[in-house]
Amino acid sequence: MKLPSWEGQYLDGYTNYKVDSATCKRFEIELRRAKEIKVFLGTWCSDSQEQVPRIMKILEQNINSQKVELVGVNKDKNRPLIAKEFGLSKVPSVFLITASNDTLKLFEEVPSNNTIEMDMLKSYSEYTRKEAIKALGEIKYEKPIKSRNE
Repeated sequence: MKLPSWEGQYLDGYTNYKVDSATCKRFEIELRRAKEIKVFLGTWCSDSQEQVPRIMKILEQNINSQKVELVGVNKDKNRPLIAKEFGLSKVPSVFLITASNDTLKLFEEVPSNNTIEMDMLKSYSEYTRKEAIKALGEIKYEKPIKSRNE
């Protein structure tokens, strides 16, 4: 089997990338609890060729790699069908499926917050903030009980 022409670039990108472990520690518990992580990529895409080795190194250092599924897509990003189900518009993209079956987009295309790890942390932080707000909305407040002295 002939390996892709960018294999050497992939290995270099993986080997030479230094994972920001301090940032990863801030969301590693959620990564470990994840049911599944899907990494969408296009072998034809230069961003995928550059970012996927880094993404894989981050994930390998923080979770069980059996939870990670690599999904190759065509240039229209509509094959396989699962790409449409996730509303994929750019590659590479990383989606985390939580234990409660929520889908969280951790990363898309290129880092917008300096590093992949910072993008993932920002996405995770926004998700947990929304979950906290949702949980607060579900709390029923009761009238305080009058004290005996009143």
